[in-house]
Amino acid sequence: MSAIGALDVTDVDISERLERIKKSTGYWCVNIRSTKFEEYKIDSTERCWDIIEKCRVFSNSPGSMIPFRWGYPVINSSERDSGDYWIQSGYDGLDGKKIWRFHQSGQFIDYFTCFEDDHLGLELGFELKLDIFSTLYRITEIYEFATRLALKGIFDTGVKVTINLTGMEGRRLIERRNIKPDVTGVTIQDDINSIYFSNYISSSNEINIKSNLNSINFIASSREEALNKAMEIYSKFGLNDYPEFILREKQDDFLKRRL
Repeated sequence: MSAIGALDVTDVDISERLERIKKSTGYWCVNIRSTKFEEYKIDSTERCWDIIEKCRVFSNSPGSMIPFRWGYPVINSSERDSGDYWIQSGYDGLDGKKIWRFHQSGQFIDYFTCFEDDHLGLELGFELKLDIFSTLYRITEIYEFATRLALKGIFDTGVKVTINLTGMEGRRLIERRNIKPDVTGVTIQDDINSIYFSNYISSSNEINIKSNLNSINFIASSREEALNKAMEIYSKFGLNDYPEFILREKQDDFLKRRL
């Protein structure tokens, strides 16, 4: 995909959305794959859909501040596309843009914009932010999804997870305290009473994290790995001493849908 997993993107709308994501103020790119490539690990695209449906991670929690509460990855009922050896879906709304693709090889690629970027606010001069807890929740559900794929036998030898955050330069860490959903269930981004970490601003435009473990170790340690990777991201902003026990409690609450 050109940028979506080494395939040619032939759908004009998909190409345009990907370009809009890459031109946004900030976005994530997630790549989950086996350490050993096997082109047709999954025997059909129909089986790919079945695997995605059964491995999706649901939080259903307004406390997560993640707008796509239909599960990770989100499946848009009006956008279920298939190619010769891949499936894909996405979302394009006021609360963000997203496009993912899953190959019969088991490779999963996901692009989505930073939901913290309220573009109306940016036009009014508000600064770029990255929310500490929601970053933890996002990485946790990515690793939980990868674990479920591994449990399906998609990754025989090992699992490689790569997460790239782009548009981070000048972005400030924030800890939102006032979180509430509107009548449609979408979280309202309210920064009142939030904590701004004034000294923790990224000087790098791109932040890259990765994990490369054999399947058994990945399954056993994915939640710990996710927490460590979240702290690795914070360190890129200069924050190295956030209380780990708080992050563990938040991660546990998120996974048990107690937020």
